[in-house]
Amino acid sequence: MAVLIAGTSLYVRVRQEANELFDYELQMVAVNLPADISAVRANTSGPRFKDMADDKIIVSVWDRQGHLLYQSSGRFALDRIQAPGLQNTRAYGRRWRAFVLEEPDRYVQVAHPTEVRDGMAARMAVNIALPIIVCLPLVALFIWMVVGRSLGPLEMLAAAIGTRNPDSLAPVALGRDVPLEIQPLVGALNTLLDQLVASMQTQRLFVADAAHELRSPLTALKLQLQLAQREPSEITRAALLMKLNERLNRMIHLVQQLLTLARTDAGLSLTLVLVDLEVLAGEVVGEYAPLAEQKGIDLGLVVVSAGDYRVYGDTAALFICLRNLVDNAVRYGEAKSRVDVTLNRQEGKIVLEVRDEGPGIAEAELERVFDRFYRGKSTSASTGSGLGLAIARRIAQHHDVNLRLSNRENARESAQENAPRQIAGLTVTLTGWKQPD
Repeated sequence: MAVLIAGTSLYVRVRQEANELFDYELQMVAVNLPADISAVRANTSGPRFKDMADDKIIVSVWDRQGHLLYQSSGRFALDRIQAPGLQNTRAYGRRWRAFVLEEPDRYVQVAHPTEVRDGMAARMAVNIALPIIVCLPLVALFIWMVVGRSLGPLEMLAAAIGTRNPDSLAPVALGRDVPLEIQPLVGALNTLLDQLVASMQTQRLFVADAAHELRSPLTALKLQLQLAQREPSEITRAALLMKLNERLNRMIHLVQQLLTLARTDAGLSLTLVLVDLEVLAGEVVGEYAPLAEQKGIDLGLVVVSAGDYRVYGDTAALFICLRNLVDNAVRYGEAKSRVDVTLNRQEGKIVLEVRDEGPGIAEAELERVFDRFYRGKSTSASTGSGLGLAIARRIAQHHDVNLRLSNRENARESAQENAPRQIAGLTVTLTGWKQPD
């Protein structure tokens, strides 16, 4: 197709050039015609124009009264064309190209058939295209060799990947002769494989940990149910069923946490909209107020400085993140202590903190508590699922927010003793929110 288009374009261009050349030739013949040619009788031989015989040029001359003075061809006697200049006409079953020159004492008409110029254009096009056509196989062979050599490393890469089994995610190694052009491709592929290995390893660990965490509660539930079934005393059976209900609630909470963690790991369904942190924190505090009141904990929202606390985030995900932080604070807070959810602005940036007066966390465990299913040494094994902080950090990471834990020890005046008292506790700080411009 490309050769056909190129050939057609070449012929059209050459034909245009040939037309211009022949038109110029007709004009030169008419201008340079001898002045005494009018003395020659019509239909006599006169000048033969032997050098232009191949062009089949026909010359006709008339006087001002319209009498024919000269006709170069007795076979083709073309009628006089009235309008001067270059004209197209048809005679003797042919198309002619003519030039009419009007002089003071005569009319000169020079014409030749258009098939002459068409044939000349075709021959010129063939002469130009012939070397190209002859070289096409050589060019095609050269391109095939160059492209084949260039695609060799890609074929090696495809073969190296195609022969692997689905479990093989080791980096691809093609040797030192890998061309520079595909080294970025191999590097990007190996990076992707490394990420897949890390992701699959995380999934395996998650499944193993989840299976371990679910196995023990399920076994305990089964034993508890069997004991309740065999217990003859109604009072004892009711107590066993109450404990069974508590264990079921913990199981439901654990399964919900596992599902939430799976969603946050995948980073799915995050719809970033403007979220008012003050309103969101108020909703979370309101949800946990009954539990805090039951434990004698003073739970409240403290807005240090008034202002706009709207940020970009996923409302549902941020609610889960803040709820897990408040849940931890209330769950591990001491009776008759305080839990404050604080909103503040520092250096023009929003800072959200959850402060409690619980036992705190050992410095060596401050980062470990973000691991899945990890519980601090001071935490009861039956309390919580070890997933709350892990979920909170994952949600924070998806929002590009920094989540940091720190122990707090600050003096507070005691109303009874009128002396400073050291208060242990934990502060969870969230910074780096995406705010509207």
